[in-house]
Amino acid sequence: RAASKQANSYAEIASKRGLWGTAFGLFGGNYAWYFLMSWLPYYFETARHYTHDRLALFASMPFWAIAASSTCFGLLADYFIHHGGEPGRVRQKFVCFGLIGCCILMFAAIKVEAALPSNILLVLAFVSLGAWSSNHWAFSQFIAGPVNAGKWTGLQNCIGNFAGVLGPWLSGYALQVTHSFFAPFAIGSGFL
Repeated sequence: RAASKQANSYAEIASKRGLWGTAFGLFGGNYAWYFLMSWLPYYFETARHYTHDRLALFASMPFWAIAASSTCFGLLADYFIHHGGEPGRVRQKFVCFGLIGCCILMFAAIKVEAALPSNILLVLAFVSLGAWSSNHWAFSQFIAGPVNAGKWTGLQNCIGNFAGVLGPWLSGYALQVTHSFFAPFAIGSGFL
């Protein structure tokens, strides 16, 4: 009870620049995540013309990659912190690396014509996104502090998950208008 009385109000938290940075970072990462989760199988089927047996393999590989890389990057960040790294800076570097790396690799994947290099770039984009996904909540809680972490991350999560509404819709609209996956991938990269 004492801790909740010391916590800032939502209005005070919303006035913090750090909240908006973490919320927009979550929005960008979520936008790419929802886009890829919603449209990647359709992309492989229609743009790359994979058969259903190949589709199952290639569409699942990026998701296996993010599962493994999230664990590895989380452990690596903890290692750096336990060996003298400043927690906020370590988490910030992993978050920035993850978002920027996914942006570059995802955009490169759509620009590459050949299937194998494009698939490798997509898997690497998901690996990079794992650096972000394993550290963004810890970074947000670090910035917010222990007293404000609940309200901060709740507000951040609310803002960031509007990407789940916008991402699939905007991607589908861009695909319908352009008849190409270039625009949806470029928009996803832009949000990152």
